[in-house]
Amino acid sequence: MKNEDSDIHELFKTLVSYFREQELSASEYEVEEAWRQLEQRVRRARVRRRMQWWGAAVTGAVAAAAVIMLWFSPNPALMPEMKVSRDIASYAMSTPVDRERLMNIVPGVDTLETDRRNLSVTCLTNGSIAVNDSHKAAAGKDADGFCQLVVPKGKRAEITFADGSRLMANSNTRVVYPAEFSATRREIFVDGEVYLDVTRNEKAPFTVVTRDFKVNVLGTSFNVMAYEGMTESQVVLVSGKVRLSNADGRTETMHPGQLVQISGTAMTAPRKVDVSSYVSWTRNQLIYDDEPLGNVFKRLDTCYGREFELAPGVAEIKVSGKLYLKEDLDAVLRSISFSTPVEFEERGNRIYVKAAESRK
Repeated sequence: MKNEDSDIHELFKTLVSYFREQELSASEYEVEEAWRQLEQRVRRARVRRRMQWWGAAVTGAVAAAAVIMLWFSPNPALMPEMKVSRDIASYAMSTPVDRERLMNIVPGVDTLETDRRNLSVTCLTNGSIAVNDSHKAAAGKDADGFCQLVVPKGKRAEITFADGSRLMANSNTRVVYPAEFSATRREIFVDGEVYLDVTRNEKAPFTVVTRDFKVNVLGTSFNVMAYEGMTESQVVLVSGKVRLSNADGRTETMHPGQLVQISGTAMTAPRKVDVSSYVSWTRNQLIYDDEPLGNVFKRLDTCYGREFELAPGVAEIKVSGKLYLKEDLDAVLRSISFSTPVEFEERGNRIYVKAAESRK
């Protein structure tokens, strides 16, 4: 019977994956809940003969699929919106960009970039976009592409969406978003770190898509860190309520003051944290409590675009305190040397960090 349970479970996983790919017009919550209840009912079913069991299970699965297809049949008028929703992640991951320049890419118009340290993007209700007060008309709704915000190391940027939601993008971050949200769905793709303050709209849930997971919200404030190449991502909830889901179908519901860490398909249970240290970068600060110095310099590398090389033993030194992220990196390093037994030496494009001679 265990083998039968496993077989039917695999059958349903296949069907769930198929229908999720179709991006039907029902909400993701409704579809997943319907499948969850159906799977629980079938798994409780027991039939004496194996052939009868398989016949009933397969027939039931196909019938259920037909019912769900009819129940959640897509509205033809929504097909363009469904296509956009389904393709945003694949578009983002298959479209290379120059990660060394601070810019906003708008389909159909010239790329808008700046030499400033910060970039401000405003999406207007008429579908046009303003970047650092430079107004540009966005491409039509049928354009093949999305807007993209690219923030290199050492830079910052923010987006104000037409619905009033605000996004702050940390250094070394890329955000892919539509010029206009649809009437039923607000969805963006993030590679890097962002802080979001989402305007509540129950008719159009807001979804943040990353390579490994999604964050579904109605209206809330939260921080997402999901850099490509990092072994671990995290979501920290400041206010409201969000639900995380990964490719394996696992979900976690978060409440204010909680952190969830994601590594590939593994996802921790929500745990209580002091959220101020996780979102301090939005106030140009880094707050640490008994943190390895190696982690501090990884953040400084992202914030300033400078590579640090640590002498043996330095990375393990634990530090606590607050750093103010001034434009002058030398001032930040002096602050570290006042409270931590390390000193710095520039070697070409790198900064070498070693234990201070007088404090060894």
